[in-house]
Amino acid sequence: MKNNSLKLLSYAGLLVSTLPAYAATITANNSYVEGYVYVEDNFGNSVFDNQGSIAYLYDNEFFDGNGVTLYGDQFPIANNSSGIAGGDQNSNYNIDPVSLTDTDHIYGTGFAVAEISDPDNSLSFIQMSGQSLVDITFVLDTDHTYSLTGNLFTDSLGLGSASVNFNGHTSTALDDPFSFNGYLAAGTYNLSIDALAYIDSASRATASFDYDLQLTAVPVPAAVWLFGSGIVALVGLARRKKV
Repeated sequence: MKNNSLKLLSYAGLLVSTLPAYAATITANNSYVEGYVYVEDNFGNSVFDNQGSIAYLYDNEFFDGNGVTLYGDQFPIANNSSGIAGGDQNSNYNIDPVSLTDTDHIYGTGFAVAEISDPDNSLSFIQMSGQSLVDITFVLDTDHTYSLTGNLFTDSLGLGSASVNFNGHTSTALDDPFSFNGYLAAGTYNLSIDALAYIDSASRATASFDYDLQLTAVPVPAAVWLFGSGIVALVGLARRKKV
């Protein structure tokens, strides 16, 4: 009987020690890059690529198995005028479905730009912006600790802006670099990082960011150990009945 009890105890301990710690599960990645252009010539006519229109530039995107990468665009506007609106952004995941020891990462970089040249002074009104946005939602099945670090950059003229929001923490380029850490209970979370470049004259604005969110599962909860203790109690009860 002693050997059987020891076997049951060993199985209980093995069960407790090998219970998986579930990592982050990405449920949505709505990250994007966007360019917006509206310009008028000296006669008050709206012009874009000599077609007279307002343009939203949604850029090509492709998935590489980890995340999404998006690129900006460059275009002619009117006469010798030309511009850039958009940028680039990539979101990468180093996420395992089940992780016992590794730390999961959600990381990437982004860049936004808005630039227009008007050597002939042929434009009387300019509105242009480029935006690079990270918008990632993930689920934690168990409690985790986290560390979110990175940098937010803007141009020297202050025409760009950048900000990060996560778990109640907010930081802007004025606070660069940023560093948050803490505890995340099991649940759903969203990471948002936004770089915006905006101009209203012949000039150039830029904004960019980099980030690394590390998620580490906390040790097996006390409830699991209590479950193991319950098995031990049942073993003792069974032993008394045998006697």
